[in-house]
Amino acid sequence: MKNIFLFILIVATAISCNKHDWLNVKSNKSDLIPKSLPDLQAILDNTDAMNFNYPELGFLGSDNYYLSYSSWQEAYTSAERNAYIWAPDIFEGITCFDWDAAYKTVAYTNIVLEGLNNITPSTVQQDQYNNVKGSALFYRAYVFYDLAELFAKPWDSASASSDLGIPLRLSADVNVASKRSSVQETYDRIIEDLKQAETLLPETPVYLTRPSKAAVEGLLARIYFNRRQYDQSLSWSEKYLEKRNSLLDFNSLDSNGYFKLPGLQPKNPEITFYGTSLIYSTSVFPKVDTMLYQSYQAGDLRPAMLFVSSGQDHLFTGAYSGSVPLFNGIATNEIMLINAESNARLGNLSASMDVLNKLLSERYVSGSFTSLNAADTGEAIDIIINERRKELPFTGNLRWQELRRLNTEPARSVTLTRFLNGTVYKLPPADNRYVYPMPPDEVKLSGLQQNPR
Repeated sequence: MKNIFLFILIVATAISCNKHDWLNVKSNKSDLIPKSLPDLQAILDNTDAMNFNYPELGFLGSDNYYLSYSSWQEAYTSAERNAYIWAPDIFEGITCFDWDAAYKTVAYTNIVLEGLNNITPSTVQQDQYNNVKGSALFYRAYVFYDLAELFAKPWDSASASSDLGIPLRLSADVNVASKRSSVQETYDRIIEDLKQAETLLPETPVYLTRPSKAAVEGLLARIYFNRRQYDQSLSWSEKYLEKRNSLLDFNSLDSNGYFKLPGLQPKNPEITFYGTSLIYSTSVFPKVDTMLYQSYQAGDLRPAMLFVSSGQDHLFTGAYSGSVPLFNGIATNEIMLINAESNARLGNLSASMDVLNKLLSERYVSGSFTSLNAADTGEAIDIIINERRKELPFTGNLRWQELRRLNTEPARSVTLTRFLNGTVYKLPPADNRYVYPMPPDEVKLSGLQQNPR
């Protein structure tokens, strides 16, 4: 099994590429800028760069999984070991695969957007032109948001203009120096790109690896939700659900084998945009937290569909990717939960519970589910947060984003705890370590201000 993990990690590392190799490749950019819309679309259809290597550092630091001491020692990178215990120094001088892969994606999108400046589309080409531009803007915004949730402070309207955000690479010219924007500037760019993309993208993509209007609306719902702007997350989730509301009935699935949930082949009806995370050795069949596993009720099919038992452990194999990489795309189950909690936050209890119960009714043995009810807003929010954790335990960095969001609410924030070989490690709410350090090579190369740890 360990050799399989090593092979997967080597492949993932090779895909992510070293940033300096990328700089070398792009040193003759004038020779590489594509000249036609099909060429630009081909760049965006490079799924290795655009879909399959989204950041995963948030998963490494979250609380839905655990490592034994021996498993922690055997992790293949220092980043995995250090992120697990929230160490001050995560990278120990090695490259940050999450950062490099993300900015490689950004570089592709900037090449496409600059290439579009040299094309005047004919009437026949306009839809294709719009799709290419909207897609490039979506991919760039998607990556910028993932990076912001790792390397910048959570959104706070009172300090966003002064809090340090991420470098907003908006040019394909690698000689333009990187500098950190503010959190305000970071989110302004992300949201501006997405709102423009929504006007350009089609209702239905040719492939689920390409974005669509619903994908944009789903991402905007996620962004506003984690910014705690629940009126906006409700609005965007409703726009999404007008287009995409089909659910996967877990009663139709076979509980045998490792991978029980469909991904692209066969198609999962809940997936709107398909993406997966980088593969770390500790994210291959992660061991689910014991208390989380025990929180599922009788009749709930999710434990059988999401996990397989291995001795005393329960291993997660139920990613919407349909295989080993953790799903890091946009799917209807997440957006329904955003809609449910946003409704609850705004006092719409009946609508909130209706959406939640519609989702859960597809997760229980037929005829066994009893609709959930809440007496008040606080109870509704707590019920939904509990179901979010059970429904989305290993979807990209969502649990990390959830922890950052709830750190502002004393009654719902938690102190994370790890136990390794007699040593206890803790991460209190709103600790500086909820913001990952900038990669040391990037700090040295570009002079970026480092995050406090």
